[in-house]
Amino acid sequence: MTISQIVVAILWQQIFSPVGLYPAIMRIVKNDPRYVVQIFENKTYCHFFQFYFVILWIWTGLYMLIFLANLQKINPSMIEAAVIDGAREGKSW
Repeated sequence: MTISQIVVAILWQQIFSPVGLYPAIMRIVKNDPRYVVQIFENKTYCHFFQFYFVILWIWTGLYMLIFLANLQKINPSMIEAAVIDGAREGKSW
């Protein structure tokens, strides 16, 4: 959260560039040195993938912190009462 948005943009621009880390990993995985990531060739979808991935990466930490803080505020007696009433983890239907 404390990293400047400009620094994040420069970092991910380098990772997603044609000679960056992401295409290099895909070339190793596909075992083809001439492999080109197809999603980046389509102008309709190339920016959406990168944009949404970076936005998700930036803001996930904040929302996880808020969620964890709220979980810690739950009174232990409420959890105990729920267990006594038959509540359990996982799907119940």
